[in-house]
Amino acid sequence: EQLIIYPNPAKNIIYISFPKIKQVTVADIIGRKLITNNYNILNNVQLGISSLPKGIYSIIVVDIGNNIQSKIITVE
Repeated sequence: EQLIIYPNPAKNIIYISFPKIKQVTVADIIGRKLITNNYNILNNVQLGISSLPKGIYSIIVVDIGNNIQSKIITVE
C-alpha cells in the first residue's frame, strides 16, 4: 500500500496513513534524526512538528514487517 503524508507543506501537525505503522522518524536533510516515535501498530498517525524549524525533512515510516517507506515534506 501507498504511504500518505499530508499536508505538505506543513506547519504544526502531519497526518500519516500506512498499514501497521510501528515507528515514525523525522530526519533533516543531512540525515540527523530529530523525532522518533514508536507506536503499537497503527494505520493512521498524527505527528506534531511545531518544534521543527522551517525546512525540508524526510519522514521515515516502518511497519510491523520492518518495511520502510519515506517521503519528503516541507515545514513552513
